[in-house]
Amino acid sequence: MPPIAIIVKAIEKNSKEKIEDRAVIVADKIIENLLINGSTKFPEIYNDPTAHYLMTKRWPYKKWASEIIKSEIKWWKKEFCESYRANVRKDSKNLLEYDNGVLQIATNSTKKLIKMMSLKDIMERGSHESKRMVSKETQGV
Repeated sequence: MPPIAIIVKAIEKNSKEKIEDRAVIVADKIIENLLINGSTKFPEIYNDPTAHYLMTKRWPYKKWASEIIKSEIKWWKKEFCESYRANVRKDSKNLLEYDNGVLQIATNSTKKLIKMMSLKDIMERGSHESKRMVSKETQGV
């Protein structure tokens, strides 16, 4: 069996190629929708959260579609693909972390939840300690 590092590199290489292909396909889909429907109909990219995010936050579709010039489309496509890849990588960094060579799956929300649970435990311990102190003081008086 090959070492884990080689397996991880192979997966990353394959996923990188797929991300680039997917970015081009989605950009072509958006451009095709623009040419057919103009700014009246949002492209059907709801199942792709990265593309949906980019076309609602970075380039709000209606505004973008009504302002883009035909000669700028090829440059926008390159910029879209770069942004798409960057956003996918950013999202995947939230999901995959290496801890002492061990691949762990985690999200920022999970980390926050764990921290909150830890704080809750500390607060509960603190409240139990203060209750014990109060009960000792009242017993001693």
